[in-house]
Amino acid sequence: MSAQNFKNHIRLVPLQMLGYLAALIALGLAVMKFWRSYSTGVSGLLVPTILLLNTFAIITIKKNTVKIIA
Repeated sequence: MSAQNFKNHIRLVPLQMLGYLAALIALGLAVMKFWRSYSTGVSGLLVPTILLLNTFAIITIKKNTVKIIA
């Protein structure tokens, strides 16, 4: 039984890492967009809102992953 659990865990880890990678890419793009709008002087709340939502998503994914593994 433990061998089966080990096999299932091995299969799920790459998908988890892809999720982290996608979240980090989204956060990185949001930071770049935020910096670009800040540099050009564009005022508005859309870019900071996207940045905060992406940060919240990464924190939520991390908390849920810890609960699932533990």
